Amino acid sequence: ADFTAAIERKGAYAEAYHNRGMAYAGKGQYDHGIVDFNAAIRINPEYAEAYNNRGLAYLERGDHDRAIEDFTKAFEIDSGSVEALNNRGRAYAAKGENVDAVNDYNRALQINPNYAEAYNNRGLAYLERGNQDRAVADFSKAIELDGRHAPALNNRGRVRNAKGEVSGAIDDYNKALAIDPGYAEAYNNRGVAYYGQGAYDRAIADFSKALELDGRYAEAANNRGAAYLRQEDHEKAVPDFTVVLDSNPRDIEAYNNRGRAYSGKGDYTRAVADFTAALRLKPDYAEALNNRGSVFILRGDYDRAVADLSAALSLNPAYTEAFLNRGNAYQGREDHDRAITDYTAALGLDPHNPDALNGRGNAYQSKGDYAKAIDDYSAAIRTVPPYIKALNNRGVAYRNQGDYDKAIADFTAALGLEPLYAPALNNRGNAYFYKGEYDQSIADYNAALKINPDLSDVRYNIERARNARGF
Repeated sequence: ADFTAAIERKGAYAEAYHNRGMAYAGKGQYDHGIVDFNAAIRINPEYAEAYNNRGLAYLERGDHDRAIEDFTKAFEIDSGSVEALNNRGRAYAAKGENVDAVNDYNRALQINPNYAEAYNNRGLAYLERGNQDRAVADFSKAIELDGRHAPALNNRGRVRNAKGEVSGAIDDYNKALAIDPGYAEAYNNRGVAYYGQGAYDRAIADFSKALELDGRYAEAANNRGAAYLRQEDHEKAVPDFTVVLDSNPRDIEAYNNRGRAYSGKGDYTRAVADFTAALRLKPDYAEALNNRGSVFILRGDYDRAVADLSAALSLNPAYTEAFLNRGNAYQGREDHDRAITDYTAALGLDPHNPDALNGRGNAYQSKGDYAKAIDDYSAAIRTVPPYIKALNNRGVAYRNQGDYDKAIADFTAALGLEPLYAPALNNRGNAYFYKGEYDQSIADYNAALKINPDLSDVRYNIERARNARGF
């Protein structure tokens, strides 16, 4: 209002137009700001600061070429303007022209060797070129010159995290946030570091803070969704990936990840729709083909599963998970030989994969080859000692061999790890039944039924045991 009053009083008043343009730009109203900078320049064609600030407005609007023209003009008028050189470097960097960007930062630093902002920006340009060591050196120099340069601390933290120096990265983010508690990007980046450590609760807290500061921060929403997926909190993951897709409806990874979340929720229709949306945008997206195939397995649609997983493998012949999933699909179709072939292929790529060992064990067991099944289950249990499914399945194989004591030992071990695992209770009940220990058998069946009242075969087993006992 004061700048407008000054313009009305004095008319052609370049500084007032410039200052009002700055006020508009400060509020994010770049178009209004540019109109006022235009007026200031018409009044004073040698107004270097107006050219520089109009360039910044163009830069914010994404009009990089006009920004470069304005920064160039500002530097022609004032050859000592390190700000104009630094800003032109930023515009070149935004266009992906990092060599020109570095040249401008170098010229700015020749004029003012203590210009922290140019060191920070040159570090970003080096980072884009993959030169992490030079980037760290520049960010460190910016911090040395200005200990409160939060962006340089944040940027150095990013490089340290990428280099595996996670503790140093977190320390940099902590310092940046102590300087600027409203720095959403630093919260997001610290969350990424915590995520890499497996500290998902801390990561989620940081992503949430970033989103509290900037509700449209799609990267933070995506990262929080990924952390929720890691925690298998699919209900919370879905809305985060939806935020990402609202921001960019062509984000194939967000479709894929939301599909995974829907699948985890048991909403297979929406999961398939999301994987299909990702594949419409990128037909050769092997991960989405694998994931859609895995959902088809859950729906019992084994033929479509095999088709998707075969397509994924044609794109990536070394895709362990796709071999494993196609093995599961063949097993679902009772094509045990093909299942064994795929599980074996998965193990060729990952020799200690417990799911492939367990799956192949199931296929051998389905074929009646209990010895080979037991070998595979045992290998899976050695790989992941608390592998409950493999313990339960090996127990079934021992029972099928007539070795009821070993079977009972495996079911008991599985229950020691997960006392409410109804399949192991039912299976142990069966082993006791075949040993003629009907009271023990009935006790296990009742315990399984208490956990899951919908187990119809358990009700049959109880009646069978009672009849065998004689009352």
